[in-house]
Amino acid sequence: MPNVSNLLKATKTLNTLLWPVVALSFLESTNLLLAFRLPASTVASLAWMEFIVNNALKLFITAFAYGFLADIALKNELFQTKAALFNNIRSFLILTFVLSGLPYLAHFIVFISSSNPMQINIPFHTIQMVCQPVIAILLLRVVLAKKAPDLLAKDLSLSALLTIIAAIIVFYLAYGLYFCIPDELNAVKSLTIFTLKYAGFWMFLAFLHTMINESPSRNNPDQTENEIILISPPLGGIVQGIVSIATHSTPFVFTIIKALTPVQYSFREYTRIAWRKDFFRSGRLVAITSMSTNIILAYKVAKEFRKQGSKVVMGGPHVTAFPDEALEFCDAVVIGPVESIWKDIIRDYEQGTLHGKYAAPPLEKDFATTNEFLLKKASPYLAHRCLETTRGCKFNCYFCGGGHLKIGYHQHPIETTIALARKAAQHARTVVFIDDNIYSNPAYTKELFERLRPLNIRWRSSASLDIAKDPELIKLCKASGCVGLTIGYETFPGSKESGKGKFAMAEDYIKLTNVLKKAGIPVIGNFIYGFESDDFFSFWKLWAFMIRLSLNSTRISLFTPIPNSRFYQDIENSDRFINLNWNRLDGMSLMFKHPKLNNPLFRDGFMLITVFSVATTSWFGRILLVFTIFYITMGWA
Repeated sequence: MPNVSNLLKATKTLNTLLWPVVALSFLESTNLLLAFRLPASTVASLAWMEFIVNNALKLFITAFAYGFLADIALKNELFQTKAALFNNIRSFLILTFVLSGLPYLAHFIVFISSSNPMQINIPFHTIQMVCQPVIAILLLRVVLAKKAPDLLAKDLSLSALLTIIAAIIVFYLAYGLYFCIPDELNAVKSLTIFTLKYAGFWMFLAFLHTMINESPSRNNPDQTENEIILISPPLGGIVQGIVSIATHSTPFVFTIIKALTPVQYSFREYTRIAWRKDFFRSGRLVAITSMSTNIILAYKVAKEFRKQGSKVVMGGPHVTAFPDEALEFCDAVVIGPVESIWKDIIRDYEQGTLHGKYAAPPLEKDFATTNEFLLKKASPYLAHRCLETTRGCKFNCYFCGGGHLKIGYHQHPIETTIALARKAAQHARTVVFIDDNIYSNPAYTKELFERLRPLNIRWRSSASLDIAKDPELIKLCKASGCVGLTIGYETFPGSKESGKGKFAMAEDYIKLTNVLKKAGIPVIGNFIYGFESDDFFSFWKLWAFMIRLSLNSTRISLFTPIPNSRFYQDIENSDRFINLNWNRLDGMSLMFKHPKLNNPLFRDGFMLITVFSVATTSWFGRILLVFTIFYITMGWA
């Protein structure tokens, strides 16, 4: 018999996975287009598009669900990285599409093989129910062939075979009850059919667990020895929270930890997903990285892991800023980079002496260990996620929290960077250098561009706008494959912030931006509203300047006191915080008493301001705006 505990865990996850399918089915049955009160002709012209999109989404989600459920059953993994998500979709999308058409094929065969097809009165859902166990078995064979061929090679025991047969019989008997429901209870009959379709997923799970039960070596999923759990909770704030849950982005620090950890340890990652009680384990070493916006959830998770008997280490920007606060919820904290102290943490954990604060500047050999891991052991996907040429930035901006991370400045050897770029290009058509500022050392940057040019790859990164002061370097940048630079403009020419630090370039923003645009380099611009010198009219000046720049994409955020930045210290010392709800440090909320900014629209409705700015100041936003207006006017026609 299948392991009941694991089967229940998998069923819980199945419910989580399939709610989008249920929602799409509901929208399809209620005809969402009618809710917009569009003319009948418009509804008819768009209905086919809705049908295709709806069913395509259901296919993608279902294909992912089968692969994910197999991962859970085979490895006891209740999380999914972005790479694994797309791999499951690629592996099982065509199979899911073909098997979804099996009932239609069966119905067609019944139709053409009858001597009098017009008198056939077999409901289509009957064909679907008959095919359901066949589909589950075919799926089982293909999934096992891809994920666990050793199980497929085993002969089923008599008890396992009887379990599968019994499950099929119970399924058919349950469908037989459908015919006992009176016709006037149509809603109940429809619900029964939907429930039986769901049961097809559960049957697949039951078959899979029965096969796993044949292999005792796979049936010990809760082993606690030498497992390290790596956690990056979802970010706070509505927009950031949704994006972080959707992207499952893997923090670079996870890769650093894996590179520096002895080989006898295994890892389990929870990368910015909605948290579940199933994830907690005892007897583990748990490493949590967190920013301020997700620190509240990080503390709750750390507290629960400790309650379960695991040891918890916390790090990241917020913990580095407030180590004493974090130590109330965990056993140890990492202040600053982890490279030079992770081996000390492992040693103390093994000796039972893990405690207190760990801090030390990174050493060259530690960077080399991580790079060697990325080159020799990591996948091209992971190399792409961790492609770093330099760490740190030459500027020390008043509002930036980077200084308190004690990163300093480090540049990787050019040979290593080029080798990693070549490997990353095997995964992605466009590689991304995750540097804070790829132009912190002009001489290094020039050599990097020269070495990138023969690779014939496309790349993107972040840079300060002074890179455009060297037109020859910009030509080399384009020739090396640059297809986009993210630039932190922050303010506008003529603002009272102009002339401070990197804002000394403010009066030349347009001229320098034109250099990039003339070279054919797309620009993404980051802007900040709410400097202490800003007032109501400053936004419109900033907005007008953003329009004049005419960038490919723009982002705007409120001036936010990042912990341990000089700005944060000034606000704290002057006792001007409105509140210190860490979840609201998302760039969308005004956190301090502003001397001039009292308009409720800008103070409380900044998300609407963000949408307005993006829609009107960038090529991407304008295209989206035109598309939206087009469909609205179609409804009025």
